Amino acid sequence: MKNILILILLITISASCCNNKDTIIYNLTNEEKALVPYKKLDVITWQNNNGNVFDGTVLETTTSLREIAEYDCKEFIGESVEIRFNIDNSPYSMTLDKWDGSRIDLSISSNAGRENQITFYSSITDINNFGTVNFNGEVFENSIKINGNLPNNTLIYSKTNGIEFILFEDGTWYKRVE
Repeated sequence: MKNILILILLITISASCCNNKDTIIYNLTNEEKALVPYKKLDVITWQNNNGNVFDGTVLETTTSLREIAEYDCKEFIGESVEIRFNIDNSPYSMTLDKWDGSRIDLSISSNAGRENQITFYSSITDINNFGTVNFNGEVFENSIKINGNLPNNTLIYSKTNGIEFILFEDGTWYKRVE
């Protein structure tokens, strides 16, 4: 009887393991990749609420594939773009993650890795949903408004220029200038 239980257990374990997993890869399309218009060492000019103008630099850009999930003898992999940059000597990071055939996530964090980190997150199911955004007395075309994880923090993101405007809880802000 003991041998039969061991045999049933071994059969169950071996039957539940996949020998030939299917791998499904979700790559970003060229149109989706264009949502991140930054290249390494790009210099972006910003103005703050005090009228000071300064440059920010794109420090690093990486593209990778990461495992999303694994079930039913299938492995799901999504493409990811990550950007690290600075604005006024503060570290920022941005990721664009492809999760499936119809969803990408955009996440931007200010003060990345610091105690007072603010994250702006948007799940994008249709990249044609960017439009005109009126915010803080400015008009931004081909853009979306993203609220931060902390109250009263807002970011405006455009398909063509990336980050256009960041408003912080204390009323300070950064605006991209050409």
